[in-house]
Amino acid sequence: MKAKKNSLRGIKDCLKLLFKYDKKYLFISIIMAIFQGVIPTFTLTISQQILNTLQKNQTTIKYLVFLLSIYAMLNVIPSLIISIYSYYRTKFNKNFEKYIDELLLKKILKLNLKDFEDDEVYDMINRAKSQRGINLTTLFENSVNLVKEIISIVSLIVLLSKFNVWLILIVIIVPIINSLFSVKFGKEQYDIVYDRTYKERKLWYIDHLVSKGQAYKEIKLFNIGNKLLNYYLKLKTEIIKQDLKVVKKTFWTTLLCMFFDSVIDAMIIGYIIFQGFLKKILIGDTTVYIQAVQSIKSNVESIFTLVSTIIQESFYINLFFDLLEYNISDTPDELLGDKFTISNIEHIKIENLSYKYPESDCYALENINLEISKGESIALVGRNGSGKTTLIKILMGFYDNYEGVIKINGINFKKIDKQSYRDIVSSVFQDYIKYEATLRENVSIGLGISLGESNENIDSKILEVIKKTNLKSSIYKENGLDTILGTWFGKTQLSMGEWQRLAISRALLKNADLYIFDEPDASLDAEAESQLLNLYKSTFKDKIGIFITHNISTASKITDNIVVLDNGSIAERGNHKELLCEQGIYSKLFYSNN
Repeated sequence: MKAKKNSLRGIKDCLKLLFKYDKKYLFISIIMAIFQGVIPTFTLTISQQILNTLQKNQTTIKYLVFLLSIYAMLNVIPSLIISIYSYYRTKFNKNFEKYIDELLLKKILKLNLKDFEDDEVYDMINRAKSQRGINLTTLFENSVNLVKEIISIVSLIVLLSKFNVWLILIVIIVPIINSLFSVKFGKEQYDIVYDRTYKERKLWYIDHLVSKGQAYKEIKLFNIGNKLLNYYLKLKTEIIKQDLKVVKKTFWTTLLCMFFDSVIDAMIIGYIIFQGFLKKILIGDTTVYIQAVQSIKSNVESIFTLVSTIIQESFYINLFFDLLEYNISDTPDELLGDKFTISNIEHIKIENLSYKYPESDCYALENINLEISKGESIALVGRNGSGKTTLIKILMGFYDNYEGVIKINGINFKKIDKQSYRDIVSSVFQDYIKYEATLRENVSIGLGISLGESNENIDSKILEVIKKTNLKSSIYKENGLDTILGTWFGKTQLSMGEWQRLAISRALLKNADLYIFDEPDASLDAEAESQLLNLYKSTFKDKIGIFITHNISTASKITDNIVVLDNGSIAERGNHKELLCEQGIYSKLFYSNN
């Protein structure tokens, strides 16, 4: 998924985005560029007039005061205008960066689970995040500065052309050569940064493992701290070597260009001074022409440096727009047209369901047929990799590129609005999240109340549900539901069992029609598991319940409707006694557990 190497695309997309966000700022910036571009030449021209007038000794005090007044205004007024503009620009940049963050996060929130499971898409997300906001504003500011420098150099060329046109060509030749090399090296640096995204991710991950407390015990137990450090330093060294290779090339080229630039510079200034010595030009002309030469040379260098920087930044910013323009997924025919909104789930029917992951030739699920109605529960059991979690992901609407048909209340699942469906579904995921937030926030997420939102009206419901799941009251005794859990922002660390109780509380707080519990007892001891079994049964009583577990004895206590998956297919189904009598997979799993 290589980025499109089109520098103009980045500039064009950036300008379109800026125009859409605040067209007034775009026009003001261009006007300011023109203003800042011509002011230096006007200032030089006034200086020239003042010095020449003094040398000729053919003026009045009144005329000199007039020239000095203009000179002062050309310094004071632009400074005042630029200061006001700088405040406006800073304010714009902050708000624009926020807008870019919003665009990026909205796009990421629209991605499917399979997009996050794709390494290339994940790399694209990381690249886009690294180029957001600040680089977009920098690209625009550099583009505006480029306009300013071009206007400035044109006005200076007009001034210097009165003296010697050929001098202008000699002044700009070395900066042009130097800048062409800068463009070349900028492209090389971009290729290096693009290709090493995987290494950058590895560096971040190792730093995360070492810096955060989650991996501390295993790092110490298995004595891998120094090995992780060495691996980190190895990757860092490889990155530094790549950067230094480009820096080395740049150094020698720059050194050579600087030498020729100094020689040519000395020759040009010597020529202008010699013309002044011969009285062919006045002192004011000599001074201003020398300054004009220096300014033109500086402007040319700035122009090509800006062009090089803009091209390089544009390549990077393409990575940001690659994500914004990323086609999230192919839309199946069934998804086209109007979607059905549902408010309840009475019946689920799965017919000949098969699924295989992208880039895989093997089916993770094959020919699954299941039916379950309101008031019923099923337990899915099977060995690791048998397809249980994949089936749940499909039932949650995370994967839509499956074969076969799923019907909810007789409606094709692919034609149902997924958000309306998820509004009446609750789940405990196997990889549940441990939110570094308050106890209230951790549980109220189950009602769609996000981190940072405040809704104390549901405190009684939260207290009721955490009491049902037997969360230790000592955890929140001091600060109540405002207790900050985790160690990132607070000091209350929980056991894995307590975190799992929180995940269960979150799921149970939501009044759903379908409950899907994937290994909800994985971190619980036998006593805690036994206490929660009755809670599950009472919750599932008038609902649809799907329970995934490796613990066969738990499955038999939850429901009499047990489905055994093996290698992606339904191998057995029935109640506990029937399955034991079959002496198949279920029987083997049961006796191995006991």
